[in-house]
Amino acid sequence: MGYLTPGVFELLSATGFPGLKVLQFAFAPDGSSIYLPHRYEKNCVVYTGTHDNDTTIGWYSELGAAERNYLDAYLDGVDEKRVHWQLIRLAMGSVADVCVIQMQDVLGLPSSARMNRPQTAQGNWQWRLLPGQFDDTTVQELANVTRLFGRAG
Repeated sequence: MGYLTPGVFELLSATGFPGLKVLQFAFAPDGSSIYLPHRYEKNCVVYTGTHDNDTTIGWYSELGAAERNYLDAYLDGVDEKRVHWQLIRLAMGSVADVCVIQMQDVLGLPSSARMNRPQTAQGNWQWRLLPGQFDDTTVQELANVTRLFGRAG
């Protein structure tokens, strides 16, 4: 995480450490982003977003028109009510060796469930999964997509 300098790429190459790919960084309208799934190498970890990002639902609600248009084209149509699952499917279906999805994205939660706001001292790390929130329907959907893309144990 952080700024990607030539030194970062040299370090990854020299050590074999996996790179990090955050889907929320992928949809620049010019299509040049290294975070687009079709540009991944296997030796990486893909996230819909990290603890420092907004939830996918919150992120999508704040996207500019050009980024929304690019995302819509990339997905062949955005379903605003299920955009979190569309990004989860992109991550799961990528060649990345490891796929990490925040529970807030699995549940399709808004910005109020965001974990951390960098450079903000108050109100961070307070979100908690409530009893019953991860219900049988959501468990089954996550299990299905995990199996579909060969990521189950």
